[in-house]
Amino acid sequence: MGLSPESRYIAKVHRQINPNIWKIRMQMGMGAPRGIPDILYRGTRIDLWIEYKVINDWTKKRTIPWNKISEHQMDWLTMGEALNRPKEHAVIIGDAFGKGVFIWATNIIDENTRKNLKPTNLKLLTPKMIATKIEGIINI
Repeated sequence: MGLSPESRYIAKVHRQINPNIWKIRMQMGMGAPRGIPDILYRGTRIDLWIEYKVINDWTKKRTIPWNKISEHQMDWLTMGEALNRPKEHAVIIGDAFGKGVFIWATNIIDENTRKNLKPTNLKLLTPKMIATKIEGIINI
């Protein structure tokens, strides 16, 4: 069995990230808390939790697929300071062609804000641009 579209997209981003950046894929088994974001990136300044989602093609999307983010994932992405280390939460929604958007979790907390976020308002990023953004967030 091959990699899922989500795993392939994450691999595209990870090929562009500095190999010295600590990252761990959260593949939780049975009995683990539901909704844990896919990847934890640990930097010198901050931790960054990211939930990755993949759609077919951004150019055909008129809305952001919020329904792909479960209630449990939303809870994790919007949680407060549960750990004694600064952290941020975000969602990256990529497509099969490698384009993606980066959305801060603060923008998904409020339902009205979610409704107002449109694909046309978000800049499509390459995996390299996403990797550079991640590196800048956790190490600056």
